[in-house]
Formats: sequence, C-alpha cells, structure tokens
Amino acid sequence: MHKNRNKSWLSVILCLVALNFSFSLFAEKITVENAKIENFVVEDVPGDLGSGLLLKWKPLPNELKILEYRIYRGITPDSLFYSGSVMLNPVVGFAGEEISFLDSGFKPFVDKSSPGRLVVDSKVKPLDEKTFYFGTANNGYPRDLEVLAQANNKFSLIAQIEKGVYYSRYEEVTLDEQLFAGYPLGNVSVLARVRSGVEYFYSVVPLNETRKYLRPSEVVSGTPISDPLQKPARELYSNLIVDGSTPISLNFDWENATGSYSSQAAIYVFDDELEVTKSYFEATEENPYQGKEPFILSLDPQINEYGKFSQPIISENGAYFLKNEDSQLMIDLERIEDYQVVIQADNGQTLFLKDTPNSRYQSIQTASLTDLPQVPTFNVYDVPNDKGDTQIVVWEKPLVEITKTSFHEKLGKFLIVNYDYYDYQAETLKSFDLKLTLEGQEKPFYETDEFYLDNVIKLAVPDDYDNNTITAEIIIKTNNPDTEPYTLYQNLKFDKILKALIPSAIVKNNIALNSFNYEVYAKEGSPQYVTVAGKVVGKMNNYSDVISYERFLYESVIAFDPESGKVLVPGDIQVWYDGKTEKSLNLSKFASVSKEKIATEITTVEEEIAQITDPKHKERLENYQSSLLALQTELNNNISNRKWIGIVKNHRNNSLRQKSYKVFASNNRGLFTSYELPLNEDGSYQYFTPISNQFDYDKLAGLLASIIFAILVAVYVNLAKKGVDLYIRPIAGIQEIDNAIGRATEMGRPILFVPGMSSIGVVATLAALSILGKVAKKAAEYDTRILVPTRDFILMPIAQEIVKEAHIEAGRPDTFDKNSVFFITTDQFAYVAGVNGIMIREKTATNFYMGSYFAESLLMTETGNITGAIQIAGTDSVTQIPFFITTCDYTLIGEELYAASAYMSKEPMILGTLKAQDYFKFIILFFIIVGTILSTSKITFLLDFFPEK
Repeated sequence: MHKNRNKSWLSVILCLVALNFSFSLFAEKITVENAKIENFVVEDVPGDLGSGLLLKWKPLPNELKILEYRIYRGITPDSLFYSGSVMLNPVVGFAGEEISFLDSGFKPFVDKSSPGRLVVDSKVKPLDEKTFYFGTANNGYPRDLEVLAQANNKFSLIAQIEKGVYYSRYEEVTLDEQLFAGYPLGNVSVLARVRSGVEYFYSVVPLNETRKYLRPSEVVSGTPISDPLQKPARELYSNLIVDGSTPISLNFDWENATGSYSSQAAIYVFDDELEVTKSYFEATEENPYQGKEPFILSLDPQINEYGKFSQPIISENGAYFLKNEDSQLMIDLERIEDYQVVIQADNGQTLFLKDTPNSRYQSIQTASLTDLPQVPTFNVYDVPNDKGDTQIVVWEKPLVEITKTSFHEKLGKFLIVNYDYYDYQAETLKSFDLKLTLEGQEKPFYETDEFYLDNVIKLAVPDDYDNNTITAEIIIKTNNPDTEPYTLYQNLKFDKILKALIPSAIVKNNIALNSFNYEVYAKEGSPQYVTVAGKVVGKMNNYSDVISYERFLYESVIAFDPESGKVLVPGDIQVWYDGKTEKSLNLSKFASVSKEKIATEITTVEEEIAQITDPKHKERLENYQSSLLALQTELNNNISNRKWIGIVKNHRNNSLRQKSYKVFASNNRGLFTSYELPLNEDGSYQYFTPISNQFDYDKLAGLLASIIFAILVAVYVNLAKKGVDLYIRPIAGIQEIDNAIGRATEMGRPILFVPGMSSIGVVATLAALSILGKVAKKAAEYDTRILVPTRDFILMPIAQEIVKEAHIEAGRPDTFDKNSVFFITTDQFAYVAGVNGIMIREKTATNFYMGSYFAESLLMTETGNITGAIQIAGTDSVTQIPFFITTCDYTLIGEELYAASAYMSKEPMILGTLKAQDYFKFIILFFIIVGTILSTSKITFLLDFFPEK
C-alpha cells in the first residue's frame, strides 16, 4: 500500500518537472536582439520644490552583460539628448529588481567640450522612426545657440564662468529693450536642472560589455511638481534660567525637521491646560478660543537660523512677566512646569513641548545660571604661512586630554598614559603639570612637568594600587605670559573587561566639556549670520574657516541669443558689501548703467542721513556716502567698461572675503550662551579677512639647511676639481668588484647584473645604473660577457645605452651585444624565475644585485649560492638587507649603494656631493646632541625651531 502511494507521488513530481521543462523549451529566450526594458516609469520626487524626477526600470538579465544604461532626455518626445548614465559591472551584474536614476540638481548641460553641431547618435535604433537620439559619448546638447534657444525656458540654467573670463570677455547685448552681459558659449559652462511644471520625456538605452547598443526603452514622460516638504520643528525644549531664586530668562531651543522648507514663525507660551491650549489653534468664529491669552514671540529669519532664543523675564512689583510689544504673560514660578510651550511653522503646523520625544524634557525645566556653558571671549586669527584662504575662530584656551591608558609589567608595574592636546597658532601649549591621585587619598602618587609634548607618559604604579579610580589633575601653561595656569580634571576608572583605566570627559570649572557643543555662525555680504560649523564637540577650542578665492562666478542664464552669438546673463553685479553700514552695493558691469544706479543710491543715502540722530550711525553712513561719491567721480569721467570692471573687481575682491562671527555654546536642550565679537568704536561689527603670506616661516629651517648644504656641495666639488684628495672610507663590496669580474674572466663564464625590481623613477635604480656602467666597462676591458635582465620596458633601452657606452669607453665597441640587455616580464615572480633560469643555464660566475628589491631577493640569491657564483648586492630596501647579508659575499648597505658610483669613478661632482652629505650629517648630529642637552634642561627653543615633519 505504501509502495503504491510513493509511486503516485513520484509520478506527480516527474510530471511537474517535465511540464516545467516543456515551458522552458517553448519560452522565448532573451537575447541582445530582442531584449526590452520593462516597467520604465518617471515619477516626481516628493518634497523637493519641483527640482527633480526619479526614473525607475526593471534591469535586463545579467546574462546580457550590461555595462551601462544611457539616459536620454528631451522636451519633446521625438528629440532626446544624452543626459547621464548608470554604470554597472558586467561581470557581477545587478542583483536588485529595480534600477533608479535621479535627475535632480544642476548638472552639466553644455560646455566647450560639447559637439559644435547637432549630432545624431546613430548607434541607437529608435522604436519610432520619428524619434531621434542626439549626443556623443558624454555630451548631449551641442554648442549650437539655435538648438539651445529652444531649451532656454524649459530648464533652470546657470552659467559657470571662470573669474578671468567673467571680468574680461563679456559684451553689451540688448534683448527686449533690456541690457545684458553676453559671453561666448565656448567660454561658459552651462549647468541645467529640471523645472517644475515642465513635461520632460525620457528613454533608457542599454549597452553591453562590447559597447553594442541594445533596443531603447519606450519614451516616457514626467513633470516635476512644486511640492515643498513642510513640517513643523522636530524637537522643542525650554528652560527657565534662575539666579538663585530670581528668574532671569526663558530659553527656547528647537531643531527644524530634516529636509523641510518650513521655517518657524512664532513661539507661544500658555498658562493653561494642554487640551485648552490645543483648542487655540483650532478656534473659529463659530467656536472661539475660551482659554487665557498666550504670550506670543515672533521669530525672524535670523532667530530661525540659530534655532534658539532667550526671552528676558521682567520683574515688576514682585511679579515676573514675559513681555513684548504685542503681548505679555505673568509667570508663576511654582507652576512653571505646567505651562505649555508651542512652536508654530510658517505653514501653520505646530509642535507642542509635550510632544517632544525625550520624556525628560516634556515640560519647562528649571536650571541655574551656573548650569549654562561658559563661553570665554573668542577671537579670530589669520592662519600664518598660508595663501590667504583660512582664518581660525578661537573660543577656548589650549586643552589637554588623556585619551588612553594601558598597563605594562616589566621589572614592576607601569602605567602608560596617552594624551592629546588642542591648541592653535595664536596661543600654544607650552607645558602642563600632571598630578595623579588615588581615590580616597589627598596626596598625589605621581607628579610630572610635561614640557616635551610627545603624547605619552610612562609611570610606575604604587605597590598598593588595587584597581582604584585615579583622578588626573592637569595644569595647563601656555606661551602667552598673560594667561594664568588653569586646571582640567579627568577621572581614570578601571574597566574589568578591557583591563585598563578608561578616561572620563574633561572637566573645567565643574562643567564636563562633552555636555555641550559649539556652533559657529558667520556673515559675509549679508546682514544675516548663517551656520558655518554646527555642533563642534565641546573639547575642541577652534574652528578653521576656509574662505576660498573665487575661481568661478555663477549667473542665471537669461537666454541663448543666436543673433549675437552669446549666452546672455544679468548685467548686475555686487560691487561690495559695507560691513559698517550693513549695506550691499549692487551696480552693473556697464559704466553707463552704474552711473544711474549710483546716483539713485546716493540720493537714498542722503535721505537716510537726514533722518538719523545717532551720531555714530550717521558717521558710518557719511563714510559710505563718501565711497559712493568717489565712484561717481570715476564714472563722471566717462571711463570705459574695461576700466570700470577693473574697479568693480578690486572692490569685490577686497570686500566679499570679509567675515564677522558669532559663537554659541549649547547642550541643544535649552541651555546655551552666545558671544559676539565686541563692536568697533563706531558701533559697527568687526570683520576679518584672511591675509596672504609671501613666505612660509614653518619652512625656514628647511631653507637654511638647503643653503648650508648647497655651500658644502660647492666647496667640496671645487676642492675635488683642484685635485684635493677627499677621503672615502673603504667599502669591501666595491673593492671586490674587480676581483669578482676577474674571477669570471678566468673561468670563462658570464657576469649577471640585476638592476633591481623598480622602475627608472626610483633613486636606487639610478644608483644601480651608475654601478652598471662601471661594471660593464671593466667587463669590456676583460672581454667578459655581461647579462642584464630587466623588468621595466623603459629601463631596458637605457641600460642598453649604458652598456654600449661602457664598451666604447673601454675601446671595445665591437664586443657589445645588444641582446645581452633584455626584457623578461613585469610580473615579479615570473621575472625571478627567468633570472634563476639564466643563472642555472649560463652558469654565471659573478652575480650583482643592485637597486630596489622586495620579497624575491632570497629566491634569487639562494639560486646564485647553489651555482657557486660570487654575489655582490646593494640595496636601500631595509627589509631585504638581512637576506642579502646572509646569502651574498658582499653587501652594500643603504647609503653605500649611493656612494659606490663616487667611490668607483672619482668624478669631482659626485665625490664632492658625497663629502658634503657626510659633513652635513655631522651638523645634524650636532643639533641632535645639543637639542637633547637643552631639552633635558627644559629649554625647548631649538626643538620648536625645527618643523615637526
């Protein structure tokens, strides 16, 4: 019975397998000829203000070895231009079920590398004879203004113009009675982005690994939709700051939602229940709000940039109020946690403090004034020895942090303490005192003055130490005599798993530095501060702000004008930003238009001055007016556009690289303090511009060393030319070269010279070739055959010429055999096998190994030992020297390889350079000894003079 049942199941399985096999036989196999892209769709990217489209399609089978999917885009379904591509590895293929391509952001549209005329991509075979695919391998649109003019209003276009071209290559072009700046298309790179509301057409063309174009996909369209991502703030926190029992301020701290285009419009503070508060935002005329009126704080764009605000609390007759021009609210300190705080975005969406994810902060917290992070006075310094593109914002003094500890037991128990330090150019760490105290004890068990900052301290641990916590007291001393020593603390707590003392956060003035972050804001060319560095960790004490020089300027493209043959961009330009009046002067690239604009600006400033009563502000405006009048005087002289743009360029370069800064220290939970630079005497903000340096003083030691060495070389080369006997110590390997060649001559067997494993660009190879010339000359004199196998095909002809020249110098040009210098292979171990074969077949009597070597050295020299050859090696490869010493008869170690050519040739130039090197080493040794003695006495000026690297 069971046997029959098993036979039935077996029959069913066999039938299913046969049925599946028959389907596979009749199914159409996908080939290069019939492959077709399926499920191709074009979708709008949500929440991007209509600036992108997402293309998706099903990938072709990996058996087709697809190398690239080329994307073609057009503004009509019958004219498609190359736009981009998705590259694949044809060997691996694509594992997913869907490939996507994001057409978003500004991408190259047309530039000087684009084809000069409209080019049909003839390799694409369109499904519809009316559809054309245009472009070359990497470019779509041509440098044809008539073609580009058709796409002008269909894309958001930006012209990227090199600085030199921007100020010199434009011309006046009038279009629709407006004046524009026209640039030659060959001097401009145009970037393009899709525009909301415009329909775009796409097609995908696959290429296989043989670069064969497969059938393109159907043409599918998509339209970007202007749909901004609008969300309320993601987090909201509030703290009541008190000084003792007196309230000082109510702090608000929020973070905007990622990617949202919403900005926060107002903060509301309610003295009411949560449900009543929510009804305030849902109230209508039919269902009005019944609760208490809130305090409303309007938020401007600058406050939105900071994401934090502190509202002062006013005391009147023993009561405390939040008050501004629009509203007020009396504060009951005992019930402050019951108050409701709401932030509202400009789209009307709200976030309640009660909805903040962190339950610890779901109400107004009370914090002491001493809990606020203390921001010391910060300053801005130019970074020395640079090209004028960096300045550093410094808000703290130099810090030292213990980063790691480890125990080391050797002749006792030792603790290795690794530390790091943070300083800056204006004030550097001179030294620090380290005191280590065991938990429960008052007297430190270890004290040291760390004046040589090598980032490690090794100390003996007390005999009674039993994994106690250690308190580290770090007393900082800087190179600024006006800075008093200050103290940092860290606890080193023993970890049983890691078997090490784990350092805690740095504590300064009873505040852990990792409990808050720094945020740096700057403004340039605008009265509003913007973020340049957000959330710099608390232990960092500075931020380097890179203010790059303008290489490119960007202008929106107005039109492609075939009549003038130019790309038209706006004629206006920002001439300067006056940081004292916080005014930006925008004029024109054309003197005639600027003359009218500056007259209007002067009139506006005159009216403003007449209404101002503040004498300092009035003085600033008068200075600004004087600058305008100076420009007007220039323009009244009927200067040319070329001279005018030169004036504009100078003003722009000088003013648009200046910055003013502001620093916040914040825990991002409502505890923050801010500091701004003190105002100038006239009440204006301080602005800073990085300074370009002509000389890098960090390299002064290197310059002096180069001069001294050059003098030594000149002196000893001159002495060598005069015939002075310059002593060079005997080098056994070089002295035995003649004997080794003589032995090969006596035995009638060839010499093998291996010039190393590196290319001609390596110094050791050059030294080997120098020795080759001397060995080849001596071999030619003895009429001994020399074999030179090479690994580098560039090295081979050079070695051939060296050997040929050696034979000519020896007076035996007829004995030169070009085939004695030959190429084997570039593969490392295949080359070694070839060299070993030569040793065995030719039975070489002498083997020379000169140059740079790697793992193959022992394989060659062992084979040479077996053949009984004399072996002389020379290399600067430190890891291979032991193998050469063990297996070779003589070895030139390191610099001896470089000295060999001088030793053998006695050439004055080479010999003088060698002697200069030797005496320069004595100078280096002298400074090492003197520096060691001085540093032992805690005198470090010599160490500080030399660069670290």
